[in-house]
Amino acid sequence: MVAKQPQREGKILLVDDDPGLLRLLSIRLRAEGYDVEAVESAHKALGALRHFSPDLVVTDLMMPVMGGGEILDWVCKKDIEITSFVISSSPFEDVMKHIKDKGAFAYIPKPFRLNHLSHMVKTALNRSRLHG
Repeated sequence: MVAKQPQREGKILLVDDDPGLLRLLSIRLRAEGYDVEAVESAHKALGALRHFSPDLVVTDLMMPVMGGGEILDWVCKKDIEITSFVISSSPFEDVMKHIKDKGAFAYIPKPFRLNHLSHMVKTALNRSRLHG
């Protein structure tokens, strides 16, 4: 008898230079049934986008060397249908300057409650399924 694989809710790419936050978010989202790939840099995220094919990208905006804005730029240039949103401790106005016209679904300011992030993930994935 072959065991059934659990139904996955969606594939999420998490990008943040804070390994503790990545671990916490990964544990939470996997427990909610998502397939999660977590990386600590935008450079690694670009590689993961090629092989992981996520439904959703959740990225920090400000990271060393290359930030989340460059990830959003890459997705736009490649014309890939991926929903994304930004988590950042940067002021709202600074974030909006970076993500305007890059297709980001939302911005969640740090610090945030895990329940809020979970709600936004579910909303973003439902939106992408409706419009995809």
